Amino acid sequence: MSYPTFAAVIALCVLSACNSVAPTDTPPVSPAIKNPDINNKRITGYQEITIRSFVPGEGVEQFDRALGPSPDERVEIENAKCVIETAEFILTFTTPRTLALPKFTSRPTRGTLKCVRGDLQGGVSISPVPNTPVFGLATPTGLLVAALTANIAANRDVWVYSIPQITLYPAEADVTGPFEPATDS
Repeated sequence: MSYPTFAAVIALCVLSACNSVAPTDTPPVSPAIKNPDINNKRITGYQEITIRSFVPGEGVEQFDRALGPSPDERVEIENAKCVIETAEFILTFTTPRTLALPKFTSRPTRGTLKCVRGDLQGGVSISPVPNTPVFGLATPTGLLVAALTANIAANRDVWVYSIPQITLYPAEADVTGPFEPATDS
């Protein structure tokens, strides 16, 4: 094996060891509830979820920015300062971190997750999803019953937030577009 090949193999081994998942040894952090008189009545418990932040791996240039790089094309970073905000709660934390997010009895509002670390930033919108099991296949009768009872079910189901892992990108300068406004002379 030649020296450059050997060096490349050693470098890849070292990089793969550095790409391990950072531990979250601290206890889960809970959000500050907005309008506690209303929202505390809707909370039925908490779900624990771990949020991690990533950057595209070195050499990764082509990917759909809306989807981000694939899991094997990204590298985890630590100490990104993040905030999750909805109409029901707000939570600030540093990644990686385990969170205790509330479960609601009626559908909560959509929210945002935004993170910053140095000149890197990222954000995603988060949506509530029902935390109820689904059985069987869709049938015409089942679809009709589901459509008729959707509003009732939305208020009886337990709702949780589906939060993806976040990818941070270099902050870009504000650009108004490629065209200058036309001026009449």
